[in-house]
Amino acid sequence: MVECRGKVVGIVVEAVNEVLRVARSVIEAPSSVLGGVKDDYIKAVGKLEDRLLILLDLEKALGGGGTTG
Repeated sequence: MVECRGKVVGIVVEAVNEVLRVARSVIEAPSSVLGGVKDDYIKAVGKLEDRLLILLDLEKALGGGGTTG
């Protein structure tokens, strides 16, 4: 369940491997890490130990960018 534009939306996924809390201090803008990869739906990137976590922009992915739902 996520809240997007004031509405609660349920998302069905095939599998979940783990759920993490990521500190703001390890989150960066995607352009500084992905270097040229198209990042329209990527909000940020988190660096956690030896892993790179991609944080999606759910408003764009679910709401179609600037359109109203």
